[in-house]
Amino acid sequence: MPDDLAEVRRRIEQWRTRRSKLGAMPESLWAEAIAMAARHGFWLVACVLRLNCTRLRARLAESVRLMAWCFTNSPTSRVCHRVL
Repeated sequence: MPDDLAEVRRRIEQWRTRRSKLGAMPESLWAEAIAMAARHGFWLVACVLRLNCTRLRARLAESVRLMAWCFTNSPTSRVCHRVL
């Protein structure tokens, strides 16, 4: 298991053991999981982090869509398009 993924796993397990009631995982942990999925693949990350594969894949896809939208709608991309 990659070291960065093991560290995220440790933080998620720590959150699971310390929470007082069932509830949604904090967005900061989801963001770390999404970053790991982008780097190592969502299937491996979902298994290692014990996350719902469908939810992780959907969040990863939404993250990619948002990044693409930001890139195409940023002021610098307009400048780049004008120059090209």
